[in-house]
Amino acid sequence: MGQVQTTKYESIRKNTCRNLIVRRKKYMYNIQQQKPKKRPGSRIKCGLKNTAEASSTYKH
Repeated sequence: MGQVQTTKYESIRKNTCRNLIVRRKKYMYNIQQQKPKKRPGSRIKCGLKNTAEASSTYKH
């Protein structure tokens, strides 16, 4: 009986660890997917290399 519980606990631990890794991978993948899809006024899409131009576009 005790052995079964320990194996079950081990499997649960493995599953949670794997789920965390999978979740992190999905999260990173989502971030990578979302990067190009920014609003049209983003620095990357417009290709503003000049900081002055960028600061004029972004009024903070």
